[in-house]
Amino acid sequence: SLGIVGNLHARDSEVPYFTLKIGRGGNGEVVRGSFRRFGRPAVYVETRRAGGDWEPLGAGIKFGSKFVDDRPLLDPGTPEVREYRLCFCEDSFPSGNWTPVSSITVSP
Repeated sequence: SLGIVGNLHARDSEVPYFTLKIGRGGNGEVVRGSFRRFGRPAVYVETRRAGGDWEPLGAGIKFGSKFVDDRPLLDPGTPEVREYRLCFCEDSFPSGNWTPVSSITVSP
C-alpha cells in the first residue's frame, strides 16, 4: 500500500529461509518445503528421520524455490519426525552456515 517493494534478490542473509507443510501424496503424507535463496544459485537440503544421520534430500541441491519429500515412512503405519536444514550451495557443494533445524511429523 505504500508502494515500497523489497529486493527479492538481495544477498543480505547468511542462511536460506524455509518453511515446511504437510500435504497428501499418493501413498500418504508428503513434506512440501518452500525456500528463499536470496539471489544465490542454489540451496543444499539435508534431512534426517527418526534421529538417524543427516543425509541429502535426493541429490541435495535445489535450484528453484520448493522441494518435496515423498519418501515412504521407515515403519509403514507409524508416524515419524523428519528434520530439515538448509545452507547455500556454491559450485555444487554446501557452503556457509546451516539454518536452524526445523522438524515436522509425517503420518501414514
